Amino acid sequence: ANRLYWVIDGVLKSSARSPDGEERILGLLGPGAIIGELGMLDHGPCSATVQAIRPSELCFVSRERVRSLFLTDQVLLKQLLDTLVCRLRRADEEIAASLQPI
Repeated sequence: ANRLYWVIDGVLKSSARSPDGEERILGLLGPGAIIGELGMLDHGPCSATVQAIRPSELCFVSRERVRSLFLTDQVLLKQLLDTLVCRLRRADEEIAASLQPI
């Protein structure tokens, strides 16, 4: 988890396994999507599995390159922040939807 990938073309499926072993689809990713940003930022393990479901082209960006780009490329920084906020909102909505009323 020391890099991220930027989807140039294609469609990828992001998924994770539930505690009981079932695959849970987290989302479909297309051009412009960023993959691997969490592990790249916090040095943690990958939180999901990503699989191409159509022929795809991705751009690999190393942690060092991303850090230097953050200082000079505000578009990349904004896209990363937008991606993180979107994923956090979706996770919050899913947690709220799964809660039992008191």
